Amino acid sequence: MASKRAESSNRSKPSTISNIVTKFSFATKGGVAPHKPFKTNQDAFLTNPHMIQTSHSHFFSVCDGHGHDGHDVSGLLKKRLALNIEQQLRSKLKNLGDDYPDPELMEACLIKGFEESNKEIYNSGIDIRFSGSTCVSMLTYGRKLYTANVGDSRAIMVRAQ
Repeated sequence: MASKRAESSNRSKPSTISNIVTKFSFATKGGVAPHKPFKTNQDAFLTNPHMIQTSHSHFFSVCDGHGHDGHDVSGLLKKRLALNIEQQLRSKLKNLGDDYPDPELMEACLIKGFEESNKEIYNSGIDIRFSGSTCVSMLTYGRKLYTANVGDSRAIMVRAQ
């Protein structure tokens, strides 16, 4: 009987971090310019549910390109930003276990991921003299929410009562 007790006590404890995201959706609409009726939609959105292969971490972002090559800049962000942030999270959170990370650590991961993405844009060959993108991002980790933005895009948090 003693061996069975020891066996059951060695089981890993259930995760204390729960998932708060159950649904998500995005929609974009291109801007209107009277002199250019078929203006390219330069918006890009990205979703990365189950980031770092966990059911409780998700990344969402909206990029608003501007200028002649803004769609290329926002498109590159769509391809690379989540990967760069995920790489930071994997390296910094690998020994965390079931605890929530310090907010400063999450902030550092977001900043470094954005910095790496910015370097990639500069090295991409896209003409960014008069083009670019704003970006607003949200990372959930269990019941915690982290936001980051570049430019004049903003995130608004609404809490149901």
